[in-house]
Amino acid sequence: MDLIAYSEPVGKTFFARGIRAPGTIVLALACIVASLSFATAAAAPASAALASNFNPGNIISDSVFFNPAAMSEAAVQSFMQSVGPPCRSGYTCLENYTQTTTSRAADSRCGGYYGMPNERASTILWKVAQSCGINPQVLLVLIQKEENLVLSSAPTTGMYKIAAGYGCPDTAACDTTFYGFFNQLYSAARQFQVYANSASSFGYRAGRNNYIQWSPDAGCGGSNVYIVNKATAGLYNYTPYQPDPPALANLYGYGDGCSSYGNRNFFTYFTDWFGNTQGSFLARTASDATVYLTTDTAKFGVPTGDLLANFSALGPVRTISQSYLDTLAAGTALSSIVRDSVSGEIFIVTANNKYRFASCDLVAAYGFSCATVANLQTPQLSKLPTVGNASQFVRVPGIDTVYYLSNGQKLPINDPVSFSALTGNQPVSITPIQWWVAANIPTGPTILGPGTLAKTATSTSVYLIDGANKKFFVPTSDMITSIGATSVNVVSQATLDGYTTSGTISSPAVTCGG
Repeated sequence: MDLIAYSEPVGKTFFARGIRAPGTIVLALACIVASLSFATAAAAPASAALASNFNPGNIISDSVFFNPAAMSEAAVQSFMQSVGPPCRSGYTCLENYTQTTTSRAADSRCGGYYGMPNERASTILWKVAQSCGINPQVLLVLIQKEENLVLSSAPTTGMYKIAAGYGCPDTAACDTTFYGFFNQLYSAARQFQVYANSASSFGYRAGRNNYIQWSPDAGCGGSNVYIVNKATAGLYNYTPYQPDPPALANLYGYGDGCSSYGNRNFFTYFTDWFGNTQGSFLARTASDATVYLTTDTAKFGVPTGDLLANFSALGPVRTISQSYLDTLAAGTALSSIVRDSVSGEIFIVTANNKYRFASCDLVAAYGFSCATVANLQTPQLSKLPTVGNASQFVRVPGIDTVYYLSNGQKLPINDPVSFSALTGNQPVSITPIQWWVAANIPTGPTILGPGTLAKTATSTSVYLIDGANKKFFVPTSDMITSIGATSVNVVSQATLDGYTTSGTISSPAVTCGG
């Protein structure tokens, strides 16, 4: 259920009551008159939301929506006091509202509730969030977009009775069974868990295209939306409309006669008050130092601090509940190689930038397998700019050596001449890789340029390298002088062994390129 505003005369705002009894799929429209200020997010603040950031298929991530640890009880009370306006005489505003609550038995959706006399609104909201595994920030936004309770300076008894709009069918009066601030919050929070865990019973589902109307008027049309997660599907089951282009073009005001505003307002309130609806994707519990990169369905352990810094653009490490963490499937340990779960593209991440792989063979050259990389979501990967394509030429930042990846090894390139010979004097990209990626690839023999004279430190035997895969023994120092060489490179035995001995230079006359 949700706030829906239309372009009616100033002073009227219309709201859709979208939640019926549990199990209802199709929702209809009812109209209730309220003030204009209730339709909008007051004035756009300095950190106002941007319409370009609204994604109808991913309004809010599961990891944010289902995170009861996002706020403490004290933080909820402090928020109510700091955001709410001065209360008008004769009214009880949210930060001072109290209610005697009743106990609820635990079930498969919520952990139950221990009722107490005269509990503050902040305590009720926080306890419900913990019981049902919902972010307290989500519940604050819910009661704001539904009944303006957070920002109202003169809330009525009726507003508290239907704080979350639960049990108020569009075509009939609200069910008195669900009256009351506590009753509304607990019922709504539990319903979001029902949506998440019984998805097949409802009309809007994650992981598929869903036709979503612009408004209750079917004649206004709509569009197909690929819903990517349970939280967004739940919001549409609660409020079955998406904002049309005019509603997004005027993000803090009215659109046109076909506009709806509930899910748009959820996005704007949450963003303005609490930041990005996608939150940070790096998380840990309060009792365990292990950090995970989380998606809406999986968690990938981050094995080292260096690797964590490599993905720091995904946000600061936040604290989540153990119960929410346990709902995420355990994926492979995070590495520098990741896949976009939608497009299938594979990247290597270096210092919060990513480089695209052209093939799984190249992934293997980096010491990894396409079969075991972490599958991340597109919004996550969008925080890591794509700055180039991965190549067979790599370098560790801060180290001058350039390596060529071949046959499961990284081959150091001896000098610029050797590099030019290997590339045919054509421009190539050099991919920066972190030291732990380089350490995962065995080091092979050094690549020497054509015409290089080389020997080991323990031998007087000198060889002329042909620049491909052969070496020629140079028998005398006179011969070295005769072929115009001025120096001999001292290399490892492994480097020399990487070239096949092809004969002995017996004359300063040599054949060059046929």
